[in-house]
Amino acid sequence: MLFHDVDLEHWEASSDNFPNLKYLVLKKCNYLNEIPTDFGEICTFESIELYQCSIGAEESARKIEQEQEDMGNNCL
Repeated sequence: MLFHDVDLEHWEASSDNFPNLKYLVLKKCNYLNEIPTDFGEICTFESIELYQCSIGAEESARKIEQEQEDMGNNCL
């Protein structure tokens, strides 16, 4: 899934909305406060890529990465 240059500030979604998500790419999402933390529960997740995004998006990506590692997915 790719989001490019969107003015989205608050993204409300859960792992139920994207149960088979593998790739998330965010480019120029400067206003996004965070990536939904429920995404850490998606066991098919393989990568998150951020380009020119907000600090909040970066911090939430790190939290999701940690949650994935806690579940045994060290590939993210």
